[in-house]
Amino acid sequence: MVGEDVKKIIDIGCGIGLYGLSLDDQYEVHGIDTGKININDANASAHFQNRTNVHFEDGRIDHLFTPLSKKHHYDLGIVHLDMFTLRDDMIESMLASKTKYFIFESEHPSMMAKHMAEFTSLYEIEEIIALDGNPNGPGVHTIALMTRKR
Repeated sequence: MVGEDVKKIIDIGCGIGLYGLSLDDQYEVHGIDTGKININDANASAHFQNRTNVHFEDGRIDHLFTPLSKKHHYDLGIVHLDMFTLRDDMIESMLASKTKYFIFESEHPSMMAKHMAEFTSLYEIEEIIALDGNPNGPGVHTIALMTRKR
């Protein structure tokens, strides 16, 4: 799902960093989350794995994203919609960031569809997949890739 032109990734609502840490070393990954304990675990895992290309930071996501996206110009944003509230000001920052791709992930497809609709003026849906995130339960994760229109 990640394009070959992607080098810098921001993982929004990253939790303990599972997505960022599972990516190859070729990507520079910056994870942000509101949970300090999660971020401590993510950074400890990155240190344990000798991953110098992955960094995690805690704080208010809406306060972290805008300055980080201006400084680093991310190619891809991974958005874990179940981990935080996607408010209007955050959506405006994401749209203004000129990030080429966004991957949205959620266990709540109706909420995800609502948020993705707010991006359709500048992004188009490339792919949507369902993933059995809990084989022992009823939950299904929906993952969608949106690409910035030319």
